[in-house]
Amino acid sequence: MKVDRSVSPPAERILAAADKLFYAQGIRAVGGKIAVQFKEQRRLWYRALLERLDARNPDALATQLQILFEGALAAALVRGDPALARSARDAAEVLLAASGVRRPSRRRRRSARRS
Repeated sequence: MKVDRSVSPPAERILAAADKLFYAQGIRAVGGKIAVQFKEQRRLWYRALLERLDARNPDALATQLQILFEGALAAALVRGDPALARSARDAAEVLLAASGVRRPSRRRRRSARRS
């Protein structure tokens, strides 16, 4: 599986995947072979990014992230509670940190003030 070489750090891209999953419009159920292929491609995508991050046991962590995000998506659909997306993202941060992945610190943007 090819991992695109975005300028965003891999850890940020993994966490952004949760954001995209839960805030995507038009979520609909897909059945059969297409769903299986999509789920495996997503897991392999996580694994490739985790390998770039030198995470401990990237295959297991990729599976954990996939389960986390799929479970959170299902719970959000059932409960109708978008706050579950934040909980899933927070849990993903804990999983990443526990596997040795450190996120780069975010710089605050300085707004240009006119005198």
